[in-house]
Amino acid sequence: MDIATEDVKQYLRSLSPAELAELFYDAFLLRNVSDEPETGSREHLLLGLAYTFGDSDEGWNVELIAPTDRRIQPWDGPSPPDLIQSGSCQRCRSGAVVCWSKSAICPVCGGPVGCT
Repeated sequence: MDIATEDVKQYLRSLSPAELAELFYDAFLLRNVSDEPETGSREHLLLGLAYTFGDSDEGWNVELIAPTDRRIQPWDGPSPPDLIQSGSCQRCRSGAVVCWSKSAICPVCGGPVGCT
């Protein structure tokens, strides 16, 4: 299958943030991009959401975008809602995550995240 790069970009731009996150994590969740066995270091790709309020001098806030846990909340329909649920991973304590569902998977360690 030969897919033109511009066609891929156009398709990705047409997705909602939640759809893009689900597609990204279907392909890359916990896929290591770098392993260093001698140091125990591992790296993998994540998606994030950065936001600020107006002209605030407080800087930017960053939350990790998490995929839904489809074992608990299956998704097989049209575009999911916006990334309006939030929570944090109790396993790795990676910080704030956002998701479109109340049951998410931590994009850092793969642990469960309950969102509200």
